[in-house]
Amino acid sequence: MADNTGSNSGCALWQVDRFELIFYNPRNRRWQYFAEEPATREDGDQNNDRSRESLHRREIRDLLHTVRNTFRHVVQESSLFSLCELRDAAAVGDIKVEPPPASLVAGERWLSYLRYLRKTAEDEGVSSHHFSTLESWIANPTETQYFSLSEALTVLGTC
Repeated sequence: MADNTGSNSGCALWQVDRFELIFYNPRNRRWQYFAEEPATREDGDQNNDRSRESLHRREIRDLLHTVRNTFRHVVQESSLFSLCELRDAAAVGDIKVEPPPASLVAGERWLSYLRYLRKTAEDEGVSSHHFSTLESWIANPTETQYFSLSEALTVLGTC
């Protein structure tokens, strides 16, 4: 959420860019981050087979979608809040992700973490088309990678 207090008086004071949820997964005993993802909202997207995803992933995405729709109706004529529409994932461009410095995280530990992401994503039924950049990173764990928004929110969000 961005504060627009220094902007023109005709604008809302607060702008909501997206909704996010931090979820504790008791089955795997870990926290997971979920953010709205434009690609998952397109029912006609043939690369988006959500039916294979784990139930909690589908339910959380549906919850975030419901929160957005509810918020949209509540703040429709508000001078305090405005709601940004989700941008198309392609319009965002790639996200640069760098490995941690070797002085902070040992190379083998980093590679283990990348493999853990891959296994977790597979276990949760994430569609295989999200794995290409992660596979490249596992093959070259010390190199900077560029993830699409869809890959970043889906695969990196499994940790």
